[in-house]
Amino acid sequence: MTRERFRQTAGRPSGGGLFGRLLVVAIWLMTAGVFFAAGLLVGEAGIDRVVAVFTGPEPARVAVSTDLPVRPDPGSPAAPEAAPQPATVTRHTMVESAEPPEWQADDYDRPAWRRFAAETADPAGRPMIAIVIDDLGLNPTLTRKAIALPPPVTLSFLPYSEMLDPLTVEARAAGHELLLHMPMQPISAAHDPGPNALLVDLPPDEIDRRLQWALGRFDEYVGVNNHMGSLFTGTRSVMTPVLQTLTDRGLLFLDSRTTVQSVAPELAEELGLPFARNDVFLDHDPAPDAVRRALSITEQLAERRGSVIAIGHPNDATLDALAEWLPRLVERGFLAVPVSAIVGARWQAPEVQGDAPVAVGQSPAPA
Repeated sequence: MTRERFRQTAGRPSGGGLFGRLLVVAIWLMTAGVFFAAGLLVGEAGIDRVVAVFTGPEPARVAVSTDLPVRPDPGSPAAPEAAPQPATVTRHTMVESAEPPEWQADDYDRPAWRRFAAETADPAGRPMIAIVIDDLGLNPTLTRKAIALPPPVTLSFLPYSEMLDPLTVEARAAGHELLLHMPMQPISAAHDPGPNALLVDLPPDEIDRRLQWALGRFDEYVGVNNHMGSLFTGTRSVMTPVLQTLTDRGLLFLDSRTTVQSVAPELAEELGLPFARNDVFLDHDPAPDAVRRALSITEQLAERRGSVIAIGHPNDATLDALAEWLPRLVERGFLAVPVSAIVGARWQAPEVQGDAPVAVGQSPAPA
């Protein structure tokens, strides 16, 4: 409001004297008092608006949380219907855009064995071969050598490794699909399955405690395969609750097949558990020539059955042979895939499961 307009409001002609100027000051003081009183009535927000009259509006403040929604435990069956809301806002800042969370709400519509599966190409009729390297995590050098293999190779980590966090993170970053290699009791007492192994004579609550401990050692794996376990996997009373837990968590089970007496196939069918069995032991005989023969047998079985799962271990002969063999698979008409791709195919058509795993050289002792 200009001084000219105040003079007109006071009924004084332009260029009035002292009385006119005093009247202008009085009107200004009365106006400010009215606004101040209104601000007191409506609180701090009102005062902010009064101040804004004189200073201009404050830039809008956007409430943001620096915490992303918490990722669920691996394999958790719980599936929220909507994405979790951000945590309570504790501060304000100006933002232009927010980074999206690493996961989306519809991820929970898929079980863990699908959610954490590595990507694979369409086989387009080509025989599929899944290579699994287990016993990983105890030797960092050989484990990293396995991680350096092409991503279709599936890597299985022992839960008692002291370097699980960095090694599994590296493996996921390299594009590999992961398994938990669960220690289970062998028939022969001469074989030690390792700490916190599942034993047939343990009370049910202790078996569950050890299983839950192992399942919580790292995350983003698609399932479990057994380390040793020729006695445990052949005992229905103890395998039933173990496989039920995997079913509840949305995981798959790969039977390493250390015994042909394993009860896992029929239990998996009863429980609706995604399941497959090992077909070839690549390095029962770890000599380089024997490993190469095992890889040749793997190709022959894949041609006959349409898919093959072969298990090897972190030793130089096996890893060197795979590094040479894998890049040439496509030229020979095969497709290397993560283990979940074959589990999915066999789960829909269980008749393609082989009768017994092939081991080049002498038959493996029960383990």
